[in-house]
Amino acid sequence: MTDLSLGFTFPNNRFDVSLVAKNAFNVDTGLKPSWNQYKPGIPRWFGVIVRAAID
Repeated sequence: MTDLSLGFTFPNNRFDVSLVAKNAFNVDTGLKPSWNQYKPGIPRWFGVIVRAAID
């Protein structure tokens, strides 16, 4: 499973933006269901993180 993150910080270091991806290549990490167990895989998702500092 691959997790990715790419971020950009503005020159004043008071604001940054990051793009994140969990399970970027959509690898099936779950176990096949049987009569006594089931483990679902981790779904692929994407997100944006915004951070700002206030002085």
